[in-house]
Amino acid sequence: MSQDTVVEMETPNLDDTIASLEKNGNSILSNLESIYSIVSRKNEEIVATIEERQSQMNNRFTQIAQYINMCIEDCNNKSQGINECTERIQSTQQLFSNMQAQFSQAIQ
Repeated sequence: MSQDTVVEMETPNLDDTIASLEKNGNSILSNLESIYSIVSRKNEEIVATIEERQSQMNNRFTQIAQYINMCIEDCNNKSQGINECTERIQSTQQLFSNMQAQFSQAIQ
């Protein structure tokens, strides 16, 4: 004797399936919005940090450029001073040589 077993399978209710999909979709959408919000905030923080560091570096480069210009100006001033000093020494040497020659002629 064979006995046929009938297994009843529940067919999902279409309305329940749609409601479940909507619930899951809304949950996924909410999670994506949260992730987007977090990523946006982090990007803003990163951009702000980069801009701040860029500003600091620009300020530092400006300070370095000003220092270099001061050094160049100082060097030019010192060179000018050295040139003037050299000219004075040379004219003093010339004057001394002239005086020495005049003295030599005077004693002859």
